Amino acid sequence: MDAVEIAGINAIVDEFREWIRNSRSLSVRTADAYGRDAGLYLKWYAHSKGARDGALPSGYFETAPLRKYLAEKLKDRDISRRSYGRKVAAFKMLGEFLAETGATSSNAAAALKTPRQDKNLPPYVPRETVESLLDVYGGAAAKSERPGAAGRAAFEYAGDEADYEEARKKLPPSLDSATAVGTRNHVLFELIYSSGLRVGEVVSLDVKDVHLNVRQASVIGKGGKPRLAVFGERAAGLLETYLAPGGARAELKKGASKKPAADGERALFVSKSGERLGVRQVQQALKILREYVGIELPLTPHKLRHAFATHLLEGGASLRVIQQLLGHADISTSEIYTRVSPAHLRKTYHAAHPHGGDGE
Repeated sequence: MDAVEIAGINAIVDEFREWIRNSRSLSVRTADAYGRDAGLYLKWYAHSKGARDGALPSGYFETAPLRKYLAEKLKDRDISRRSYGRKVAAFKMLGEFLAETGATSSNAAAALKTPRQDKNLPPYVPRETVESLLDVYGGAAAKSERPGAAGRAAFEYAGDEADYEEARKKLPPSLDSATAVGTRNHVLFELIYSSGLRVGEVVSLDVKDVHLNVRQASVIGKGGKPRLAVFGERAAGLLETYLAPGGARAELKKGASKKPAADGERALFVSKSGERLGVRQVQQALKILREYVGIELPLTPHKLRHAFATHLLEGGASLRVIQQLLGHADISTSEIYTRVSPAHLRKTYHAAHPHGGDGE
């Protein structure tokens, strides 16, 4: 296929991406993924028809070629059900776009079947595991220079002031609550665990979105849907210290080599350069913390969100409440946590079964 044809297809894909963002209010990441799937299909179709005139041949968006393309992908690359399902979703949305813009009369992709997804259970994360992570920063939570019990154990603090100072020297700056970066990371991880926010949601927060007096944050979730996230007293206290004049956020902004962009000025969590913190930076910071404490479980920010939901369920929260706090559109998405928490299963069994006993 020559460059003229590819450029023409790219123009369609670019318009499709813009339509997804503006008309469907989906994220840039989703728009890029769907646009990529659409572009690969259109180029495959043009190539299969031997197109050489810079335009897609007629019939490019019909059910038969769409099915043939998906079948070839399954045969040649053995793509997962998740990838297959995303391509089907992309084609259905492409059909909506083409019909809305008058390029086609109907959405041929509507006839495509989405494969049933395998529901992988998120790993069960005990409360003690989360506490061992956050206790590395424990000194800040207690407004003390010393770390919490798990934090002391993490770097073999023996109780002597000289030993403590020597141990602190071994801490990476991102784990040291005496540094601005360490304080920020402590607030960040406490907020994710306390609120169940997605990592993308938490880095998108602006200072104005956080309401410390009622311990709530205004969040824009998936699909551009707004919701209120609640967080605990500990997170509120850490946020108040972080946001105080002369606090860690102000100190981080001082490190900027030039005046931060407007986005960095608004952002709740900023990097050492004064810019909005990114998702990958959060993931890397948690990886350093997990490896330092010695937790083998591949704990990610999203698994902290899972821990939030599981521990709420263990504490007696209803699935309906958990659904609303997580921002799930369908309660069936939240039901997965009933299969994750062994403590909740035991508690329910002993309370409900006539021969269940008291669980001791």
